[in-house]
Amino acid sequence: MTYTFENRAKFDVRTFLALMECYLVPPLLFGPVSMLTGAINVKEYVAIAFNPFVDLFVIFNFVCIPIISYTLFRKKLAAYNGSEKSIRSTNLFFKGWYNANIGLVLVSCILLALVAMNAADRMGIKLSSFENNKDTFITWFTLLWGLAFGFSMVGFTLLLRFAERSLFWLPHYKEVQIMSFGMRTNIVILLAMTSVLMMMEHVASVPGNLEHGTQFLMLHRVLPVGLVFTITNFASTFITIRAIDEGIKEVTTHTEELSKKNYTLPALEVKCRCEIGELVNNINTFKDSTKTILSEMADSSKNSTRTAGELKISLRAAKSNVAEISKNIEVVQEEMKNQASGVEKSNDSVNQIVDRIKELNSRIESQSASVTQSSAAVGEMVANVKSVTQILEKNVNVVDQLGSASEDGRNKIQTAVSVAQQVQQQSTLLMEASSIIQNIAEQTNLLAM
Repeated sequence: MTYTFENRAKFDVRTFLALMECYLVPPLLFGPVSMLTGAINVKEYVAIAFNPFVDLFVIFNFVCIPIISYTLFRKKLAAYNGSEKSIRSTNLFFKGWYNANIGLVLVSCILLALVAMNAADRMGIKLSSFENNKDTFITWFTLLWGLAFGFSMVGFTLLLRFAERSLFWLPHYKEVQIMSFGMRTNIVILLAMTSVLMMMEHVASVPGNLEHGTQFLMLHRVLPVGLVFTITNFASTFITIRAIDEGIKEVTTHTEELSKKNYTLPALEVKCRCEIGELVNNINTFKDSTKTILSEMADSSKNSTRTAGELKISLRAAKSNVAEISKNIEVVQEEMKNQASGVEKSNDSVNQIVDRIKELNSRIESQSASVTQSSAAVGEMVANVKSVTQILEKNVNVVDQLGSASEDGRNKIQTAVSVAQQVQQQSTLLMEASSIIQNIAEQTNLLAM
């Protein structure tokens, strides 16, 4: 099954079976190992094993308790919501849950030793290897704890491995880790040594074994038991070291890919909640930070490339503009030169105009004087014209009188009349000329003013 956040609370067969193995190994191996060590025979074991009280105790403590424990574990995982508080509480629960199961197995083994001793007394069974059934407690206690430290520890090692792998989606914190790498190794070695010592004490606590002598005890009791428990202890150590070795290999493979600048890898999963888990967190953080930096650098590079292209275009445009400006400057310079020469010519022209204006001014003054004189002359002419007009008017009257006075001088008068008419016409012309001269005089006066 592939574990994800969504199916985090689903039933995990491997974790459940490892947990059941931790609980069931001591009671299941109790009879075979005790017969191997000479502490009990087949008949005595069958009698004790099929005692209803013993069976109920074993079912509750070694079957029901692990089922309840695993149910509570799944319930806690189902309540996880991803918050900081939930992360810490779930990690602490896992740590407490794992250690509590170890404690429950050890306590159940002590209680099973008492139950087995009391069951033999109640059924009136006199164990052949003991003088008194009361002496069997140490024997059963050392046997069950030896089995727990030896065989159950294999199960707890597997339980830790499977449970940690299924919890890779749960963020790992150093302060809530179950056990460090060194502690795991030291505990496995310590419990392995303790299991052997417990089994040695168990063999030595059986009075019947001491009756056969040291050689028999070593060859037929100590050696087989020591060999079996050495194998189980080696298995526990191997599983622990293998789990750590797999974590290190995954980290090594991941870092090799990162060294090849492959930052598209998925996040490395925390499958061992010890120093390796911290290392995985650091690597994931480094990868994410580096990926972010590279992404920003790529964006900056794209922006720089785009800006460089725009700048190149701008420089080309600026270059053409500069060329045009240079041409315009040259044109302006040429025009300035032309303007300078034009200004010089204009200056000469202006000087000539000023001279001509001065000359015109003097002429105007001269003309003004002439006009003044002409005005006076015209005035005299107008007076003369008026005088001539009066004379002509008198002549007309005289001619009229002459015409009416003498009929005899009609011919002469007609001649005179025609002459007079001619004079009259000329007088009219003179009057018109006088009017024109008067207008000219008035205009001349205005000009003079």
